[in-house]
Amino acid sequence: MGMKKPFKTAIDESAVKHDTIIVSGGKVGLQIEVRPHDLAELAGADFVNLKKS
Repeated sequence: MGMKKPFKTAIDESAVKHDTIIVSGGKVGLQIEVRPHDLAELAGADFVNLKKS
């Protein structure tokens, strides 16, 4: 959300199984509770399978 460069961002598809998830707020000790689809919209992220098979 606050990246200096526009890196491609991905969220594991399992996140959508939860109403909310906890993510880093960008500072030590700061966490943010957010709905997965809201995070994806704000970060310009895609949901993908990030797990190794």
